[in-house]
Amino acid sequence: MGCSQGTQAQTTPECKDIDRQIAKDRRKAPELQLLLLGASESGKSTIAKHFLIINNQFNKPQQQFYKPVIIAEMLAQVKTLLAKATQYGVNVNEENAGRAERIAQEYGISQMPESVLDDMKALWFDPGVQQTFEMRHDKFYIPDCCEYLFANMDRIFAPDYLPTQEDCLRIRARTTGIIDIIMNVNDRVFHLLDVGGQRSERRKWIHCFSNVTSILYCIALDEYDMKLAEDPRVGRFAEAMKLFRDVANTSFIRQVPFIVFFNKRDLLEKKLAKEDKLKDYYAYTGGQDPEKAITFIKKMFLSVMPEDKTVYTHVTCALDKKNIHFVWNSVKDLMVKDNYAQVGM
Repeated sequence: MGCSQGTQAQTTPECKDIDRQIAKDRRKAPELQLLLLGASESGKSTIAKHFLIINNQFNKPQQQFYKPVIIAEMLAQVKTLLAKATQYGVNVNEENAGRAERIAQEYGISQMPESVLDDMKALWFDPGVQQTFEMRHDKFYIPDCCEYLFANMDRIFAPDYLPTQEDCLRIRARTTGIIDIIMNVNDRVFHLLDVGGQRSERRKWIHCFSNVTSILYCIALDEYDMKLAEDPRVGRFAEAMKLFRDVANTSFIRQVPFIVFFNKRDLLEKKLAKEDKLKDYYAYTGGQDPEKAITFIKKMFLSVMPEDKTVYTHVTCALDKKNIHFVWNSVKDLMVKDNYAQVGM
């Protein structure tokens, strides 16, 4: 419709010139960098993948990439459960003992015998393995995706299996180094810089701080009763709080807008519905009400922010397309608006 106004669209030469200038300005606009930070397993890589899906930039080759990743993750999870069952004195059924021994062997995904898939199925349903799985929050770490993957194992183990977008969102492929995810949205180039959240990866964060338009920081709401994979003596919430404080108070990003995603709302609600353990770790008195728990956790984390820091918050479920679509539009608009302000447009 060009730049015309009123009920009747009229494209004049002047309007065409204005439209061409707008398009030219967009092409000349600086590329925007969104730095994704957070502790390991906070969900930032899942959110990055969801941003790609929302903007139609997640394709079939990317889905195919995740097939061996998913199978390897399932095998690793069964091995973890068997090892923890032994550690805590839980036995598998006698008829599954041979399967457990075979699973313990090392397999490359391309050389994995089909029988290993059958062994994984049988072992997942073993009462001893299920008993061990129920101990995961208090005793050891296992990825959130475990239950989902095994609930879908018949489909996943099919010869013609192609991971769905949800499968790709659910699976955790550990981020190492710095991954620059480039998206072209409405003639603007967005760089999503996804940096590993493990302790060993955090020294690389400082290399990403220059020229950053905004920082998106993820905090997992459900981790109050969980331990670090790297150090089972340390609580995940305590680690996340320390890391959040350190980043928020870094002097050379003091003026960069800070967008905080309080993520995994769905998992928090699921935990609270079963039992209120938040009160066992912190001075929380809100019972099993998820809204009260979220308010408490937000206040606890935001209390360490510098008073002059610009901060925006969203409560998210990284697997909820409608939710992430809404917050992506908010983040995108904020980045564009802030960038225009910086360049005086």
